[in-house]
Amino acid sequence: MKLPKTPIYQYKQKTCDRNIKEFNTFLKNKIDVYYAIKANNYEPLVKSMIEANYGFDVASIEEIEYVLSLGADPSKISFSAPTKLVRDIKQAAKYGIKQFAFDSIIEIDKIMKNVKDPILIARITANNSDAAFNLSVKFGITPEHYPEILEKVYKDKIPLKGVTFHVGSQNTSVTSWRSALRGAQDFINLAQEYGINISLLNIGGGIPVQYNGYVRHSKYYINKILQYIERFRERNRNIEKIIIEPGRALSANTTDLLVKVVNIKEYKNPPLLITDLSVFNGLIEPLEGFEYDIEALDDHKPRQKLKYYKVAGLSCDGCDIIKKKCLLPKSIKVGDYLRIKQAGAYTFVYKNFHMREFPKIVNIK
Repeated sequence: MKLPKTPIYQYKQKTCDRNIKEFNTFLKNKIDVYYAIKANNYEPLVKSMIEANYGFDVASIEEIEYVLSLGADPSKISFSAPTKLVRDIKQAAKYGIKQFAFDSIIEIDKIMKNVKDPILIARITANNSDAAFNLSVKFGITPEHYPEILEKVYKDKIPLKGVTFHVGSQNTSVTSWRSALRGAQDFINLAQEYGINISLLNIGGGIPVQYNGYVRHSKYYINKILQYIERFRERNRNIEKIIIEPGRALSANTTDLLVKVVNIKEYKNPPLLITDLSVFNGLIEPLEGFEYDIEALDDHKPRQKLKYYKVAGLSCDGCDIIKKKCLLPKSIKVGDYLRIKQAGAYTFVYKNFHMREFPKIVNIK
């Protein structure tokens, strides 16, 4: 088998189509799917989301312009980043974007000053303890500050329509959604005391991917979340629109990353296997302790002996470790290929995260 020059991402459209078919279960239950484009902005994948009648969770004007250029519906775009640049808010408004999330009074003022008739959505905190990546450390209004926000909304007649949360990326505990919905219920109840009617619920993302055998299939999470939503609806007849914003769950398994072994240091413990990739140009999440399933691609004898290796990147940085402990064939050698599986989320997008350019360099005296 002739293999391509490495390192290279290998996209699988059939897998993308299968993911969409699974997540269409939400559409059948009157829950809109807004794909979180920050996870993977590969054009064929994004076009597939548009063809599936999905909306988009965006975090920059660059992402907005990109999805619009591919045919996305502005009414199905949520500017969900809790903090946005004023110039981005202004431009988004010109494009007809109406849904804006916030988690501070400053952000409310920015939106109200620059958008006519916005749909404001309050981002509240949620328990992220079972997530691989905790988002509530940085995002979300805490319960003790609900009154402050709602007092502002009531006093200034702010068009607050929705509440949103995020249980954290790669959250393996499905009960996290149940807990977060209880938090949303508390916010809705308090809003009603101020005479504010919440009619939109956005439950964010967080559905995990089966990077290893310890995570259930996405269907399990989808079905359980639907059960929680149904109970929530029974208690909240005023909720007219519900949105979910999957990113990793729709994109991770669509793409594998093919790399080549370029050096092996047997004297290290465990032996160190160097690839032609680096966490600094293609696979950044291992820097945060996240690890992928890796397999040897070349033909090795069946029932061969295996041993543990540490898999590292090519750079001159000591932190460039892709996986600390990886079981691979004992016979592996320089020139062999490795497949880093399910590498379709939060990998190549970090070249220009949120599609933003790096700052330019200027000379100063």
